[in-house]
Amino acid sequence: MSQKSKSLQRVSFQIWRIGIFFFALTVGLFWSSTQSRAEPQKTSAVVEVLCPTGASTGFFIEPNLIATTAHSVENCKKVVITLEDGKTISGRVLAVDSDRDVALLVTPFTSSSWFKFASETFDSGDLLILAATPERITKTGVLSPAPSTETNARIFFEAQIVEGNSGSPILSANTSDLLMGMVLARGEGLGVGLAADEIQIFIDEVFYQSSTGVSWPEGSKQTDSQSGSEVGTFLLAFLLGILSSTLIGLLHRRYRQFRRKQGRIRIEIQVPEEEKSLGN
Repeated sequence: MSQKSKSLQRVSFQIWRIGIFFFALTVGLFWSSTQSRAEPQKTSAVVEVLCPTGASTGFFIEPNLIATTAHSVENCKKVVITLEDGKTISGRVLAVDSDRDVALLVTPFTSSSWFKFASETFDSGDLLILAATPERITKTGVLSPAPSTETNARIFFEAQIVEGNSGSPILSANTSDLLMGMVLARGEGLGVGLAADEIQIFIDEVFYQSSTGVSWPEGSKQTDSQSGSEVGTFLLAFLLGILSSTLIGLLHRRYRQFRRKQGRIRIEIQVPEEEKSLGN
């Protein structure tokens, strides 16, 4: 094989290795992104909140932050939180809004899943899902028209509500990771909930108004956790690409060594035959 052909072969192989690297990088990024998108849909974001005054449901809205009803934790400073797998963790009441009937809890535990606030509006007749404790089941329901005396802060729905369901997340049946609101109580024939917009406003008031003096728990801010997750995803995919490219290089080197060894064996076999023919 000529020197030019060997050079072209080496260049072609390096291009092929680069292609393998970017293919592995793309596959790694795609897989990691699909995993991260699926996480908020897990029911592990729903927890049971226990304090001396009673039990209620709560749900993660950040990796370390839980929303629940104010009336269930209003006289508590510390709570016990039961996760989906039955494990109990500690938590404390961070802020309470009795008018809205919403409270925020903070825990040192970092959840891998939480619910996203819905940005779109919903209409009467839209299907919904309730993820409730202590039953650990999901219930289906439908949005109902609000009484004329009510504001947009409250939402009304038809679904089965039992004791301990207050604080359950109300989710869109179409996209079960989008938060429509939170169950507050059972009204006259209808369930009553707090709209997701009101929960978001309460969070903004707690963390972004300097008068409250409350700061974000470490590791709880979604923007920080998401950016950290994106960096980790890229590094993992980059490492996968390097490993794939290196493995291809090692296999190719082994193959070339094997070919050279085979060539030497053929030469050693052929030389004695030539000498024998010359002798004759």
